[in-house]
Amino acid sequence: MLVQNQQTKADAESHSDLAINSEKINTENLTPSFLPIEVEAEHALGENLRCFQTLDETGEDNLQFAHGMESNVCKQFGNFPSPKELANLDENFLAKRCSLGYRAGRILKLAQGIVEGRIQLTQLEEVCKEASLSSYGMLAAQLSQLDGFGPFTCANVLMCMGFYHVIPTDSETLRHLKQVHARKSTIQTVERDVEVIYGKYAPFQFLAYWAELWNFYEQRFGRLSQLPPSDYKLITASNMRMKAIHQTKRGKASCVKLA
Repeated sequence: MLVQNQQTKADAESHSDLAINSEKINTENLTPSFLPIEVEAEHALGENLRCFQTLDETGEDNLQFAHGMESNVCKQFGNFPSPKELANLDENFLAKRCSLGYRAGRILKLAQGIVEGRIQLTQLEEVCKEASLSSYGMLAAQLSQLDGFGPFTCANVLMCMGFYHVIPTDSETLRHLKQVHARKSTIQTVERDVEVIYGKYAPFQFLAYWAELWNFYEQRFGRLSQLPPSDYKLITASNMRMKAIHQTKRGKASCVKLA
C-alpha cells in the first residue's frame, strides 16, 4: 500500500503542477466587481495550517482521512492542538495515538517550524490580502517549500485562503468526472478536463465544482450536515468506486443468467 501511495504521489507531482498558470486567466485581479454567489473569502492560513487537515497529498481517499484524523486528534487532545502543543510531542506517540502514520513527522516538523519562527504565518497571510495572480504564485511557491506540501496540498490550502480559480484534483475528482460528466479522466488529463468543464465559472471554478460534488453526495446520502461521524466513510472516492464495481458485477451476472 505504501509503494502504491508513493507511486500515486510521484505521478501526481510529475503530472499535476497546480501552481498558477497565467495563460488560463486573463485578469490579474481574481476578485471581480460582483460575486455570482455569496462568498466570504476569509484569509485564515494560520488556522488552516494549525488544523493540519490537508497534509494527505497522495490523492487517495482524502476526505475519509481528513475526517478520521480530525476525529482521532479531537479524541486524544480535546480539540485541535496549537503548534506549541504539538511541537514537543514524540513522533511515534503522535503517529500511533492519532493514526497519522508517516504524516506525524511532517506535522511535528511544521509545528516546530511555526514555534521556532522559521515559518511566519502572519507574513503569508499578509501576502494573500489581495487575491491576485501574483500573490497566488508567491504563496504557492512559499508553501511548496514546506515538507509535505505538494501541488494538491498547496492548492487546498490556497483554496481555504480564498483562491477559488484552481481546483485541487485527486482520485475523488477523477471519480466525479467519470460518474457525473462521463469523462474518463486520468492524472495526466484531469487539469485540462476540469478547465473545460468549470472554466466558464472563473474565477470561482472550485466553488462550482464543490457545489456540484456536494449535491452529488446529498442526492445519495441525504443532507451531509446531518450525517453521523460513523457514516463519514461513505463520502469517499473509494466507497463510490466499490459501489460502481458491485453494480458492474451485478450487471454482468444478470446478463449471464439471461443468456
